[in-house]
Amino acid sequence: MASKRFDKRTQTYFIDYRANGKRKHWYVGPDPRQADKALKIIQGRILDGRLNLVNTEKTLSALIDEYLQYAKANNSIKSYGHSEIVLKKFFLPLAGNRKLTEVTPQLIEQFKQFNLKRGIKPSSVNRYTDTIQAVMNKAVEWGYLPYNPIKSVKKFKNINKRLPRFLTESEISKLLLICNEHHLDFYPALYAALTTGLRKSELQHVRWRDVDLERRQLKVENRTGWHTKSYKPRTIPINEKLAEVLNNLPRGNNDDAIFSSVNFRKLWEDTRKKAGLDCRFHDIRHTYASHLTMKGVPLNTVRELLGHSDLSMLQIYAHLTPDHLAEATEKLPY
Repeated sequence: MASKRFDKRTQTYFIDYRANGKRKHWYVGPDPRQADKALKIIQGRILDGRLNLVNTEKTLSALIDEYLQYAKANNSIKSYGHSEIVLKKFFLPLAGNRKLTEVTPQLIEQFKQFNLKRGIKPSSVNRYTDTIQAVMNKAVEWGYLPYNPIKSVKKFKNINKRLPRFLTESEISKLLLICNEHHLDFYPALYAALTTGLRKSELQHVRWRDVDLERRQLKVENRTGWHTKSYKPRTIPINEKLAEVLNNLPRGNNDDAIFSSVNFRKLWEDTRKKAGLDCRFHDIRHTYASHLTMKGVPLNTVRELLGHSDLSMLQIYAHLTPDHLAEATEKLPY
């Protein structure tokens, strides 16, 4: 990989790269524009194979096979399945039998336009592109390329992006009432989702050993064959009513999943239709976060409860805190 660097001592730009197993520096001068040109020259030589840094025989198809093996071992089943479909079914037929050195931004732009024409939403095309970017980043990490040649490809701006759907208190009451009347076996799982914000996959994997009814805590932990989306375990407090609901369930062995007998897809669809609601099961997670935010819970606390690694994902709930923003401006001393 080649990179542009700046030597503060000499006030000079230089290109840092490796050739024939040795690290080399090409000092350019104080002009950043000349340094950019020099960087492109080096990168061109690398891609041409003149600096002996690129695996010029590695094909895109072979890289994708290798990447999918990696994804199968390290990613969730759902994530792996998505990658396999995008790469094998959608991307490779268009890309054809080409070498890694022939993967260009123009190819990805063609792929984006091809998917738009067949009716795929821009947000979905962006996710397809992210998958291809992940493959090319691995090519760099594994030493097949000096840098990602499609890094400059931009995503579509999602101008139709909606704010997350969350249920009102009256909708929640109606949903629980319908569930209690028609699907009593689904009620504990649904109430747990509403009061913990767990993802469906997390609910499906909660075991009896993960619940401490005395301390009113629930642990979400990784285990063999399954992991949380962020790979990070977390502990979530459970309220008194949920503790009571769980305590009334027939308790299995410590390693038994609490909701193993629940058909989430079927019971959710029937319950929400009977309640007259147009929403997804995942919107319950948005409901949990939204109501916490509207009750004044800090976004960082909501982040911890949801298991997000940073606050960027929580900005979709920021519009629910106008009163708190107003209170903040009142604290100014002038």
